[in-house]
Amino acid sequence: MKWNFKKLKKNETIKGIYLAQYRSVGAYKKPVHEVLPSGKRERVHLWGSAVLNHELFGTTFGSLIEITYRGKGKTPESSYEVHLYDIEVLEPAGSERPIKKTKKTKK
Repeated sequence: MKWNFKKLKKNETIKGIYLAQYRSVGAYKKPVHEVLPSGKRERVHLWGSAVLNHELFGTTFGSLIEITYRGKGKTPESSYEVHLYDIEVLEPAGSERPIKKTKKTKK
């Protein structure tokens, strides 16, 4: 798979269809979230973080979402700075927007 990582700048927003989450990627075994931005053909990948993973937990693949990166800051639950995001599900996935399932390849 070809990764297309996007590093969001403070207050930058990405809007698109939430396609997948990959677990244990790279040397640090971090999750990666895959989004197809509105009006684009190329998928974008975002490295997971504690806050992003938590905010996207339970979001159905195929949903139209909007992710805004708010920079680093503290939360009431954390005593240290973390990456902060605002996540909004604009249109939940439904039968009108089917997602193609990919076949697993044998190793």
